[in-house]
Amino acid sequence: MANETIMLEKHNTNSKKDIDREAVEAKENGFFAPEKRGINNGVLGGLIMITIAITWFVIGYAMGIIFLYPPILLLIGIYACLKGAVTGNLCGRRNSSEKL
Repeated sequence: MANETIMLEKHNTNSKKDIDREAVEAKENGFFAPEKRGINNGVLGGLIMITIAITWFVIGYAMGIIFLYPPILLLIGIYACLKGAVTGNLCGRRNSSEKL
């Protein structure tokens, strides 16, 4: 009987850890994870997003298709550039305490 209780406690502890880890992974690897990484990469990430958005839109337009997401990605890229310029994050500084 005592062994069953210990096993149940271990199982509950492991499942809580698993749930916490899954929650963190879901937060980091959500639907907008690439955009979040681009914003965190500062001005460089913003410029890359702008380049992808313009290229994607122009190629689609040349093929006779107007995609809706490239203008949104363009706005996110502009936001990332502005945020990176204001905070001094030019190429993806990890911590605010790091110096270039």
